[in-house]
Amino acid sequence: MILKVSKLDDQKIEQLCLKGLSEVESFFDVKKPYNEPKFCLIDDRECIDYAYGTKTEAWVVGWGNGKYIFLLNPNNYEKESNHKYTDDEYSRLIKHEVIHYFYKSLTATDNPRWLTEGLSIYLSNQLARYKQRPTKFTTFLDYYDKTDAKIYKEAGFVIGCLINKFGKDKLLVFIRKLRGNKNSEDVDKIFTEIFGVELSYTEINKLL
Repeated sequence: MILKVSKLDDQKIEQLCLKGLSEVESFFDVKKPYNEPKFCLIDDRECIDYAYGTKTEAWVVGWGNGKYIFLLNPNNYEKESNHKYTDDEYSRLIKHEVIHYFYKSLTATDNPRWLTEGLSIYLSNQLARYKQRPTKFTTFLDYYDKTDAKIYKEAGFVIGCLINKFGKDKLLVFIRKLRGNKNSEDVDKIFTEIFGVELSYTEINKLL
């Protein structure tokens, strides 16, 4: 099978991509030059499944591989996913995937998943999708190296709590310290070192 990839020949989409890059650069305090991701549009669900190597859920509309950011073609967005297309929705998707790209560039890993997904949800202003704010965190720490739809219910709110309590700068110190750390025990130790509290439901629930 040949992967159907379209170029960014739509000026509006290109501008959304440039806007997303600029905003995420600002948050992570990354200066040019750096290896910018290349954006590619995937035309249909069949091609997404082919690229993933498995059947994907209808909510999967974007991902990256460290060099490219793949996005479901906006022309087929509603046909090939369970999302409604708006420019705002698509802009948030782009920013979500760009945040993943920068996170991996800084840490050389996709883990912990609760952190990278939480950052991508919170910073792309996607919390509105999850209208019910948790009254208690109970699952996000299960997502160190795995991902499913349940991760999105808590992860973004965790990042909001950390930024509100400790500030953006301390969170960035934590993220940069994760580079080269390969297991959850290392992450727990660095978290305690930076934030002064244990990475546990008991302590994070206090931030709610």
